[in-house]
Amino acid sequence: DPTPTFDMNLVLYGNVLPVASTLVFKLTCGDGFGSFTVVTNGPPTSGIFTISPLLGKEIITDFTFSAANWIDDDIPITYEFSFITPDDVKQVVQTRSEATYAIPSAGLP
Repeated sequence: DPTPTFDMNLVLYGNVLPVASTLVFKLTCGDGFGSFTVVTNGPPTSGIFTISPLLGKEIITDFTFSAANWIDDDIPITYEFSFITPDDVKQVVQTRSEATYAIPSAGLP
């Protein structure tokens, strides 16, 4: 007689595992067991974010966003520059692998 098999799934909600960690999941059944290891990613570290100038007027002032000295094993690092509108909506200005983006005084894209 063939041994019956049972399929099982481990389902986790998003963003519940700790960042930059190694986790071992183990299933034991009687005298046997199976395990697997999961390594989670973490955010880049050690960098700084600057905006220049610190004060200005929209549409008149050229602003430059800069992200510098970030370190991560997963390269290239992709940057996203954005802001929150008065209506509490995230407005993405630029997404790319470059660490600096200038917003021209003529306005946003």
